[in-house]
Amino acid sequence: MPAPQVVPRACRNGSPIHSKGLSVSPSTSLSSQSGGCNAPQHESPQDESPQKASRATLVATSLSVLALTVALGGSPVAATNRNATVLTVRHATLGDVVTSHNGLTLYLFERDSGTKSTCTGGCAGVWTPLIAHGQLKALNGAEARLLGTTKRSSGVKQVTYAGHPTYLYVGDKVPGSVTGEGLQSFGGGWDAIAPSGKKIEMPGA
Repeated sequence: MPAPQVVPRACRNGSPIHSKGLSVSPSTSLSSQSGGCNAPQHESPQDESPQKASRATLVATSLSVLALTVALGGSPVAATNRNATVLTVRHATLGDVVTSHNGLTLYLFERDSGTKSTCTGGCAGVWTPLIAHGQLKALNGAEARLLGTTKRSSGVKQVTYAGHPTYLYVGDKVPGSVTGEGLQSFGGGWDAIAPSGKKIEMPGA
């Protein structure tokens, strides 16, 4: 009578791990159907998920950067990380104006005293203060030496340019718009800011 063969319960590095007390006849073969050592090894879906998630994140990030780059006409501002506040320069009907990272014109309020903002309440709902987040950066003609911050009454820091608290106008809907230029509201005038830090005034104003 031929000696019984021990059935491997699992395989490690191609070698069976034997279990005592289990045997089969000599004619029994360990195939892929029996789950033996010849069975094809499959990766667990859980092993693939981190790689798939990483690839999906990379693709989504790339598409977001591409979309912003196209919207800004290829501006390198799109590559700036979210932990920075970026000011740049864009050409508008008034000439070159200082803008936020997404190309919206920044304005100064003639009523402000030095770096202190006087635009609060309803005023801040129309003329949105540009709030500082992380490092301040100047690109495309904006001057880094003119960047600064001022603390608002709420405690948050507002970006200043050449000492002027900066604001976005609610009426500007697309990059390069200057619909807030020369308006008189909330007790003072509003003007776009040139890269030099000086206010831009409409001809004849």
